[in-house]
Amino acid sequence: MNVPIATNVLGTIGAICWSVQLIPQIVINHRRHSTEGLQPSMMLLWAAAGVPLGIYNIVSAFNVALRVQPQILTLLSLATWMQCCYYGKVGLVARSCI
Repeated sequence: MNVPIATNVLGTIGAICWSVQLIPQIVINHRRHSTEGLQPSMMLLWAAAGVPLGIYNIVSAFNVALRVQPQILTLLSLATWMQCCYYGKVGLVARSCI
C-alpha cells in the first residue's frame, strides 16, 4: 500500500527530527564550555557521511526534505566537531581534532 501524501509527510517529519538531533548537544556544549565524553572523530565521520548521502538523495530525486537533510546534518556535525576542537584541552587541540 503506497500513500504518497503520508510518505511525504512522514518522510519530512523524520528528516526534520534527524536533522536537528545535534542542536541540544551543541547548546549543552556551549553552556558547559566542555565536550567531555563526546568523540570528535564521530562528529567528523557523521559530517563525512553526509556528503555521499546528500549526493545520493539529490541524484535519486527524493523530496526536498530528504535532499536538504544531509546538508543540515553535515553542517551541525561540523559545528559539533569544531566545538570539540575549541573546548579541547590546551595543547591537545590539534591532536583531538584528528
